[in-house]
Amino acid sequence: MKAIVFNTENSVINFDTETQMIKCGYLMADKLCIAGQLGGYLLFEEEHKNFGIIRKAQFIYDLLLPESNTTEGKEVWLKSILEFLKIAKEFPRIKHPTHELVLAYNNSRRVFSDWFDNLRDNIQELQKKSGFLDLIILSNETKIETKLLNISMGRYSHSKHEAESNAKLILELLIPTNQSAEPTILMLPIEFNSMLEMIQEEDETSRLDTNKNLEVEEDDTFECLFPALKIPDIRNLTALQLKALNSELSEPFKNLNIKLESWILFCKKNNSSIEIFDNFKANVLDSFINMQGLIDRNQTLTNLKNNPNYNYFENNYCIGICPVDLLWIFYELYRVVDPMTLSYLKKRSENNKSYPEYLPILHIYSELIGGETEKNINQEGKDDAIENKPQKKYLKID
Repeated sequence: MKAIVFNTENSVINFDTETQMIKCGYLMADKLCIAGQLGGYLLFEEEHKNFGIIRKAQFIYDLLLPESNTTEGKEVWLKSILEFLKIAKEFPRIKHPTHELVLAYNNSRRVFSDWFDNLRDNIQELQKKSGFLDLIILSNETKIETKLLNISMGRYSHSKHEAESNAKLILELLIPTNQSAEPTILMLPIEFNSMLEMIQEEDETSRLDTNKNLEVEEDDTFECLFPALKIPDIRNLTALQLKALNSELSEPFKNLNIKLESWILFCKKNNSSIEIFDNFKANVLDSFINMQGLIDRNQTLTNLKNNPNYNYFENNYCIGICPVDLLWIFYELYRVVDPMTLSYLKKRSENNKSYPEYLPILHIYSELIGGETEKNINQEGKDDAIENKPQKKYLKID
């Protein structure tokens, strides 16, 4: 089974959340695909060393461009960068540049080079604080696959052609049409839970930017998430510690994933949420219960919880399904992809009748052990997890 983590630089999803999710995916999945600009982060340490001034200036421009970026004087800077890029591309061909042009060009080079260096330092500091550096160390393993999807670091769709190309690549990643492709499950962070709660709180007459109505119903619904596993928080484990823990649990997880793969294939061929969850309870749930017992008895994880520096959180693995339309709403609300690419994702998925109605998802969130839950997780969801019932994330898409 392959788990997929996909995000872009333009999103407002927390970096710590992504790191935690990736580490959880590394522990559970047979293979882990880190796609989009998250994949770019893994390669950034080596890539940026080869950046010339044009790539540095383009990188800055792409990070400034999204509407979510509110840098002061943004429009002026965007115009200045475009002017510099034009000059930088033509400058080597100018046979006798004036003294003023040389001074202006060199001054701009210094400004954008220093700006890029500051961005690079900030990125590396974020990587260090969130534990992402450990993932860079692990990224050379065959278990981890990196896909840029034509979305390099700081990249934003600048044209319809580029947006359409990106949408095609994203759909091939999320909904592979190749019959021989291994079963995949999409990992979604805690922000997905926030979106579900936000939609639940909306009045039935409210509309999100979609062609379909979202209604909160207690009858005739699909249950979105099924609590499956609880594991002590592993986000602070080093690369070596995570690798050792993976070795201890890889065989039992591999056996569990065989059952999970069959369920994933069932999801993609079935449009009934009730049948999908009945299948999970009948064929997969017992394997998760057995796996929970192994996790509870694992000495490494027991020692982790007994460490005085442990943060008293645990990671909750929820297995579930997500309607494709709901995924696009999530991508829009949290800016996972740019608006132009999103419009092509919607068009392509609507026009392809072979696509499944639901995608299997693995949702990760953190919860205080024996205490209050982390934000976005309510007590009702916690009680359901204890009883092995689907969490009440009720939504109906007409």
